[in-house]
Amino acid sequence: MTTERSDNNENDELKRMNDELKKKRENLKAEALKDYGGMLAEIKKHLAKGDYAMARQLAGDISDTAFVFKEIIKFFQEKPETFHCNDCGKEIEGVMFKERTLTWRNPYLCESCEQKEKENEIDRQKRSYGNFVERKMPEILKIAGVQKLLFPASFENFPSTVVQTCKRSVMGKHGLYIWGGVGRGKTWLSVALLKELIKTLDVAKELSNSSLTSDINQFRKMYRFIYVSSLLMEIKSSYDINSSLTEQGIIQEYTKIPVLVLDDIGSEKPTEWVRERLNMIIYDRNLRGLKTIYTSNIAPEELQERLDERITSRIHQQCEIIQLGGPDRRRQ
Repeated sequence: MTTERSDNNENDELKRMNDELKKKRENLKAEALKDYGGMLAEIKKHLAKGDYAMARQLAGDISDTAFVFKEIIKFFQEKPETFHCNDCGKEIEGVMFKERTLTWRNPYLCESCEQKEKENEIDRQKRSYGNFVERKMPEILKIAGVQKLLFPASFENFPSTVVQTCKRSVMGKHGLYIWGGVGRGKTWLSVALLKELIKTLDVAKELSNSSLTSDINQFRKMYRFIYVSSLLMEIKSSYDINSSLTEQGIIQEYTKIPVLVLDDIGSEKPTEWVRERLNMIIYDRNLRGLKTIYTSNIAPEELQERLDERITSRIHQQCEIIQLGGPDRRRQ
């Protein structure tokens, strides 16, 4: 009991001392504000007129008085310094107030002019990137895995409905499944589409434009064209004891490329091994929302019978279907 009473007495004494200290501080603050009342009024008056230089000069004379300086900081925060837009001359408020120096940072541009400047910079980057891509397209296509014979590919001579579907894919997130008989231009169309995608800046989100244009090999990380049979052979080559590649590494690489053209899917022998590897790549790409362009001699419903329902279901989920008919373009 004696110990408990002693603890209570100590707590009461501590509370009393804290209350006295608090009251003393409040009295000191009140006296300081009273002593410098005239100066504070002057500072406020200069701020109201927009004379921040004079207000800061007066504040500097009493900056050593902590209580008063806190009040001065409030005055400056309530009345942000004004500047003028470098472009249109519109009055704008300062940003990022610094308490120690009582200064506001000059934003230099109003919101409207800043937005215009950003848009102009984006347009400049697009033009610069577009010019670079036009000059380097053959090199980029080669790096992406496209054969030289396909470099001239374009939308020319394809029906307008087909071209419009391709352009929707360029602007959207969905892929395409292009099918038709032998020689109908499926691969040619897929490369024409790939070229359009390369020309867009939006696809290259993971790498900055500067890195793409300074190291052209970076395009291989963004765009890839490969025959499905070649992809499967690449995976099988990793089983070689002397190979530095692994099956998992190859599959992961193809699941992460933002734009992938899988040419001639369905032509490979439909073994369980083939189905599993293709399903892993297609499934992961769908989960990531990445664009995949497929070409095939086989209609989607026939592909289901040749491969399996999982693969075709995922292709349908992510792709718009294009059927190419007409005569054999190779013979023409």
